[in-house]
Amino acid sequence: MSFNCTKYDEDRLFNNANIYSGDLEWVPVGDQQKRFGNIKPLYDDILIAKLRPGQEIEMEMQCHKGIGKSHAKWSPVCTAYYRLLPDIRFNEDIKGQDARDLKKLCPMKVFDIEDIGSEVRAVVKNEGRDCTTCRECIRHERY
Repeated sequence: MSFNCTKYDEDRLFNNANIYSGDLEWVPVGDQQKRFGNIKPLYDDILIAKLRPGQEIEMEMQCHKGIGKSHAKWSPVCTAYYRLLPDIRFNEDIKGQDARDLKKLCPMKVFDIEDIGSEVRAVVKNEGRDCTTCRECIRHERY
């Protein structure tokens, strides 16, 4: 298959590449279905995210009814936020002095040292939650 790198059909190349508001599914808890009826977005065609292979969204949403005239939180330009959660894996073990250097290289202290007998190797501590994706750990030619 050949295609131009600048223009290609996302729908043909990737399954579910675009996530729209119509893709959201409300799962009622307890008697919410009886109390609130069927809750859904007003418009089904609002783009939420564009994903690539291996990416996923974990989302928790809250719904409060109101109007922007009474409080800014109900304004149509309300606040939305996200947090990158990098998945850091080593292709091969980083041992010895290289492991110590990697630990010193990261400004966010994402890497730690694990002593295995006479051997020292680098490990990811806190599963990368402290990582800000500054990429300092991969700028060095050794890594």
